[in-house]
Amino acid sequence: MPTERPTRLTDGMVLLGVRLREIRKEREQRLEDVSASAGLTVAHLSDIERGTKLPSLPALLALADHYDVLVTDLLTVYPFGAVGRPRTAAIKPPADGRRRNPA
Repeated sequence: MPTERPTRLTDGMVLLGVRLREIRKEREQRLEDVSASAGLTVAHLSDIERGTKLPSLPALLALADHYDVLVTDLLTVYPFGAVGRPRTAAIKPPADGRRRNPA
């Protein structure tokens, strides 16, 4: 029996699930609490976290709302432990005061 080659969709589902589980564990929350808050069943949230089910857009919005993060924070893979948007260094203008991209 041939094995199925991973696709971007399945890889993305797994990464999203890992991300959701990571956030939940960091915040020391139970599946039951998150699923109730987001309006999902425990089984469905567990399937999403295992990467076997893809959440609907309303479910994704509800999860982002529960965790008080942007949906993009759930969909973007940052180094583990970095929940929320990564910090970026402030861009400083050149020392001589010139604009970087003159119009």
